[in-house]
Amino acid sequence: MQWQTIQLADLKNTKKLFSDYKALNSQVLQDVVNRVETSFSNFTTPDKNGNRRGKPKFKGFHYYKSFTYPQLDNLDIIKDEQNRICVNLAKIGQIPMVFHRSIPAGFKVKTGTVIREADGWYIA
Repeated sequence: MQWQTIQLADLKNTKKLFSDYKALNSQVLQDVVNRVETSFSNFTTPDKNGNRRGKPKFKGFHYYKSFTYPQLDNLDIIKDEQNRICVNLAKIGQIPMVFHRSIPAGFKVKTGTVIREADGWYIA
């Protein structure tokens, strides 16, 4: 847990050192740190049966197929000036999307994971 806290605290300095990181949403970067922490904790601590998962492996940037916005909201799903349904992602902007089914009354959108598949990008 100490490693994760240090990494999260150091994200501000990382943005200063690497200008490309300024274009990324801070919560998306925090989620990446949390994913790495989860991978290493799954490797080091056994589950209830005493089994451990495999060692985390380094993967290049082209293997990273998703990123998560942990604080998406119902208000982020909007219609643009061309009457297309869009999702408004911080630091990216309005992205048109195919809205397969409506969100039931009383339900809240809390997170959104943008996923790259072979035939395009999706949000779940």
